[in-house]
Amino acid sequence: MTKKINLLILTLVIFFTYTQTTYSATYNGWGDADTLKITIKKMEVCTGFEDPNADVDPNDLTAEMINSKINTDTFCNNPIVIGDEEKVIDIGSVEPGEVAGTYGTNLDNLKLGKRYSHMRLTIDRKFTIKNKLDENGKGIDTGGADLTSSCNTKTTTDLMYGSKWDNPPTTVWTEATTKYVSRTSVDETESGTPQEMNVYYVNGRMRGDSSAATMDHCYGDECDRSSGWNWTWTYTQSGSFVGSGKENAALAMSVPTSAATPGIGADDIILIYAFEKPYRVTRRPRTLDIRFGTQEGILVYEASKEEGSGWRDGGTPSTLANAGGDITKAGKCAFAVGFVNVKIRMRNANVEAIPLTGDWN
Repeated sequence: MTKKINLLILTLVIFFTYTQTTYSATYNGWGDADTLKITIKKMEVCTGFEDPNADVDPNDLTAEMINSKINTDTFCNNPIVIGDEEKVIDIGSVEPGEVAGTYGTNLDNLKLGKRYSHMRLTIDRKFTIKNKLDENGKGIDTGGADLTSSCNTKTTTDLMYGSKWDNPPTTVWTEATTKYVSRTSVDETESGTPQEMNVYYVNGRMRGDSSAATMDHCYGDECDRSSGWNWTWTYTQSGSFVGSGKENAALAMSVPTSAATPGIGADDIILIYAFEKPYRVTRRPRTLDIRFGTQEGILVYEASKEEGSGWRDGGTPSTLANAGGDITKAGKCAFAVGFVNVKIRMRNANVEAIPLTGDWN
């Protein structure tokens, strides 16, 4: 299914593909998004993109190599800002072909005769998601244990982040204080109703960085147990996910880490996309279409205390029995943003829109 965002003079339909992988979860499930809210902060168009890391082996890429360049003219040549207001848009809330929202823009700065081919997009690290139920009224199945066979999103609370264990001022465990270093993992609901849930791009690493842990998990709706600092979340430069068959990924994405990067806000993610084909500005009105699909827009994976250092021994599903009968150690549902396909085209406004090539959802 394809949807769009309408930008006043520009018609913009926007979003990005899944750009995260985890080395810590054996069982993953994907579900369609009924709600998928993003916060757009800034939008720029570029005359080109140059990747200074093109010759670097992906296994040697570090977060610093990406973060130090992504906000420069190298990654977005001759950038022109076409929008810089902060606005939340729900790309999962509309039917296929409908407009998901509006985003103010100013086209006065586009240069006559210039050829634009790329976009640089700044968004917030926070997303609000809600999954759809399947035809049997069940949530998303991780493919692991029965305990994670019907995972539904739940309204985020401080308890999910461990607030009942607070000991101020020594420890303060709330969504606001730990959202980038801890991920919630909730109990499944066999016949529950999905609710809107906040999820975040947590601190992570790239393959060339140290393999040290970057985050932990809180287990259960009230964080009855913590994983300890032993999970690693690994990002890739491209939005592609190996073996997924998904294309049209971001060319580059900033990598959220515990280290501050000049030019990148602590709450921001910056992405670079290519247009389907370049567009040369004339005196004619123009439209920018960004079409996306939210099928498999939600990822849920099985997280459990048994995983110790982040790997499950032998790939065994996290059942209550192999958790020693302790439900606080057994499998929980950990949610994140999944796949969101993207295609971008700039065209003359009086030219009838035609479907972007390819059969995709």
